[in-house]
Amino acid sequence: MVILHATYVLSHFSQLSKGCLPYFFKNFIPNLKDYALCKILGLEHDTDEIAFTEADRASVTFIKNKIYQHKVLRVNYTTYDMRREQDSLNPRTHANIMVLSQEDDPSAHPYWYARIIGIYHTWVRHQSSPDPILIEFLWIRWYGLDLDRSSRFGWKFRRLPKVGFVPDSPDAGSPAFGFLDPARVIRGVHLIPCFSEGHTGDLLEPSLARLPDEGDLDWRCYYVNM
Repeated sequence: MVILHATYVLSHFSQLSKGCLPYFFKNFIPNLKDYALCKILGLEHDTDEIAFTEADRASVTFIKNKIYQHKVLRVNYTTYDMRREQDSLNPRTHANIMVLSQEDDPSAHPYWYARIIGIYHTWVRHQSSPDPILIEFLWIRWYGLDLDRSSRFGWKFRRLPKVGFVPDSPDAGSPAFGFLDPARVIRGVHLIPCFSEGHTGDLLEPSLARLPDEGDLDWRCYYVNM
């Protein structure tokens, strides 16, 4: 069960198309429409593998041309000892999450990890329904598993899984950012910076996706606390 709180109007979508904004905003609306279409049509939301046309996207209209931002996402989950717990997630102080992996390979790591940039909902219209449709979504920045260590962690090797931010690119299909259904979040996750490997500015240009106290740098990688 996912509970959203503290709703307020964020902005008109037209503001997201101005040329002065960073490039990762410029694909925000088309990518969001792709996500909305996946939800409306009951498709698995891996929009990297689904190609929608401009006509498809034109069939989705945002009511009042607005989205609404939330401060907190609360997720109920079951602990390892079968107790009920709740995580309170927000983009500033508790932003890292885990979801089930969509990999088909049975030997693949069972989870994907991401950082929440924003928590939102919007109402849309589509020809498939006469009524407004509620779309809830997280705007996220993905972590990727360190493939050099993917088979060398766990109790046997006495090592934690290691992840790092996916490098960004100005391409429309950049895998660094995406949208996620809040219902897919299992719980928050504790990531420990790998201090010995230091920082880098190569993964992302100066960006609002980082926290203010991070400057324009990212840790090269993190350990996933188990």
